[in-house]
Amino acid sequence: MSAGKVLLIVGLVFVGGLMLLAGSCAGLLFYGYSSSDAVAGPRVDDLFRAVQAGDEVEFLSSQTTGAFRAAASPEAMTRLADTFRSELGPLKSRSMRSFNARTSNGQSTIEATYQAQFDKGPGEVVLTLRKTGSGSDAVWKFDALRVNSPLLDRAANRGAVAEDGPTEEGPAEEGPAEGAEVTAEQPSPVG
Repeated sequence: MSAGKVLLIVGLVFVGGLMLLAGSCAGLLFYGYSSSDAVAGPRVDDLFRAVQAGDEVEFLSSQTTGAFRAAASPEAMTRLADTFRSELGPLKSRSMRSFNARTSNGQSTIEATYQAQFDKGPGEVVLTLRKTGSGSDAVWKFDALRVNSPLLDRAANRGAVAEDGPTEEGPAEEGPAEGAEVTAEQPSPVG
């Protein structure tokens, strides 16, 4: 066998291996996207259904982590839900834009960003879900939530968004909020 034929065979095997590797990576990426959306998407739908029904306090008391609940009082969550109802309206559709699923030290989390269409206009929902419990008792709970929308920005400019409570910088100041958020790391329900 000539050296040219050997190089051709080695080259074909190498290219075939690269194609197999690229196909595997694409498959894993699609599986991760599909799995993350299958977990996070229904949680987003459930949250906004509860908000529209006025059941946000009950929903959030059972479907959030302790750190999330410690970051915002039920009263603050009710004010935030009132703002969502009046300024955004019901969630009409959502589409996952990005995700990051990981497990570290036995803690599984999904961070996802959705483009959302509400009854009154567009928005973006950014969330972190944390898996709590183990085995068949494991459930995904909200650990952080942020909703961005020009509708919320306009409401803040006209003073329709409640901005109270401490932040890392100190007491709340007057002025527009950009979106509405609750995170386990940040004690303010509106940021």
